[in-house]
Parts: sequence; C-alpha cells; structure tokens
Amino acid sequence: MDGSFLPYNDQMTASWKVAMVEFKSKMTPEIKKECRDILSKYLIKLAENNFPNVLAVEKKFSLKIADNIILNGAIDRVQLDDDNVVHVADYKTTKNKTYLKKDWLQLKTYGYILVSENPDIKAVRGSYILLKHDFEEIEDEFSREELLGIKDEFVEYANDMIAETEFEPNPSVLCGWCDFLDHCEEGRKKVALNQKQSHKVYGAVGY
Repeated sequence: MDGSFLPYNDQMTASWKVAMVEFKSKMTPEIKKECRDILSKYLIKLAENNFPNVLAVEKKFSLKIADNIILNGAIDRVQLDDDNVVHVADYKTTKNKTYLKKDWLQLKTYGYILVSENPDIKAVRGSYILLKHDFEEIEDEFSREELLGIKDEFVEYANDMIAETEFEPNPSVLCGWCDFLDHCEEGRKKVALNQKQSHKVYGAVGY
C-alpha cells in the first residue's frame, strides 16, 4: 500500500477511541464489529483512490427561511471535485438503497444551504455514500436555480408541522440515537427489539 495510508490509519484509530468513549453504552458487540468492518473498507478505499478535496465535515448550518422558520442541521461532508463543482455528501447505513435513487430532498437541502451562503456557486453535486454497499455513491447534480426553488417546500412543510396538534410515534432503526428516547415508550420498545434481533442473527452465524 501507499505510505499515505498510514496517517489515515492513525487518524481513524484515534477517532475510534474517542467514539468508543462517547457511544460505549449504545454499542453492542455486533454493532462494534460492523463498524470496524466498514472503517477497514474505508481505509482501503482511501489507499486506492486518495482522499477527496474536503472543504468541511459535519458542517453545521442554521438558516432563517421565514419569520418563524429556521432550517438547521449538519452536512456530513463538503468537498470540491476535480472539475471545481462543489459536492455535498451524506453517509448512509441503510441496507435498502432503492429509495435513495428517487429521494434527493436531503441533498438538495444541503445544496440550498451552500448556494444561499455563496452567490458564486452555480451548481452543487450531491451524493449518498452507502457504507454497507462498499461505499457505492448515488449521485446527481443540481443547478443554483433548482436549489433556490425548493425554499417554498421547506416553508410549506414547516407550516404543516406548526398546524399539527398531535404527534404520533414513528419508531425506526434510528431510535437508539434519539435524544428523546427516555420519553418515548414506542422508541424504547423498538430499540429493545432491534437489539434482540441483532443478537439472534449474529448468534446464528457464530459471531
């Protein structure tokens, strides 16, 4: 392997140690093994293809789009591609990648943030990076006009939420990472079920 692989390996090891301290209570042996496998594949990919020109990681944003509506979140990765097109990337752990090929709203949202911040950006490339599919990327490119045009979607969605008077639980595989899990009985049941199924699957194959 290229010698440049080693610094990445050292950095990943350091990041792994920090993550283990922060998320230890949520990491089952099965999840830990899966994470190590994904990280190992990522390091190999870096050694083979070199690291992209990354401008920012976990780029936080908070943008007021109406009097009572603020769009906030974080972009996993912002990079500048070889053709000088700004590229936003979001890591996905889903096993089912089919739905992502038709759902570009998340990447368009990130693109909207960038073009709102910088009038010189004429287009934004976006990609979902599939961690459980050997880092396959589902990619598209959006014009500045297309991205600015989705502001109305955000406002409409936010107004619908404001008008909502009752919020039903929507348990998913992400419940374990929710800050409000302690207050959600359905979420706690979902986490317990996920852990039970995980142990059953890995036990059956000898892990």
